[in-house]
Parts: sequence; structure tokens; C-alpha cells
Amino acid sequence: MPEPYLPLQSPVTDMRTGFAQRAWALWFQFFASIFKGDAGTCIIRWGTGSPESVITAPVGSLFLRTNGGASTVLYVKESGVGNIGWIAK
Repeated sequence: MPEPYLPLQSPVTDMRTGFAQRAWALWFQFFASIFKGDAGTCIIRWGTGSPESVITAPVGSLFLRTNGGASTVLYVKESGVGNIGWIAK
């Protein structure tokens, strides 16, 4: 499954001036790190299909299923280690 966030190597530029805006770049890096998460921290990911046996994350993490239906759009990692323990809400 591809990463759900934009790579930080992508240039962030002001369309009017063509120059990178430092504040925008810092904002982007901050939120990209939150969505990706660091080792041992909760993460927020999204994609298609169930995250069970696919997405490795710590307990407390969230997965938003873009092709879900009733009661299968939000998943919470409630238990387990690795990629098991995801519960649809």
C-alpha cells in the first residue's frame, strides 16, 4: 500500500512568486510527520480496504478507509502488536 502523505522532497513553492515559502514548508513538514507518526506514537493513515494484517501501527492509531461503507470507514487499533488488532467503528 502506498504511503498516504506527500514526500517531503516535493518542492513547496508559491505559485505567484515561484519561491518556496518557509512557513508553508514548515507547516507541511509538521503535519506530514503527524500523519506518518514516529516509532511508538499513534498514527493516522488512510487508504482502501481493511488495515487488518496490512498496516503496522501502535495501539491508539486510526485508519480511514476511503472505500468503506456503514461502520467500515473508521478503524481503531485497539490491541495487539504489528498489523493485527484493528477494529471497525
